[in-house]
Amino acid sequence: MIVGKAIKRVRLARGYTQKEVAKRIGVLSNSYSRLEGGFHSLNSNTMHKLCKALEIDEEVLILITLAYDTSEPTLSFGLTIKQSLEYHLKNNYNLEL
Repeated sequence: MIVGKAIKRVRLARGYTQKEVAKRIGVLSNSYSRLEGGFHSLNSNTMHKLCKALEIDEEVLILITLAYDTSEPTLSFGLTIKQSLEYHLKNNYNLEL
């Protein structure tokens, strides 16, 4: 999964529209749509604004991107990285993907 898909997943889980998030980060709706679609790169300033708008830490967005882009390796305690991350997001961010 590219980061745009992770952004979309978080946005939908939060119940926000593309237009709402675009306005929050100060870009046009079509530019934001291209960001989610993977047609625009994400610089650190935009990532910071985006994570603030989506109410999530930058590190967590990176983890979501990585967790959904793996072949499901299992951690030593029996959960996949994705399962562990989903548990963390639900309990710490009230976010279900």
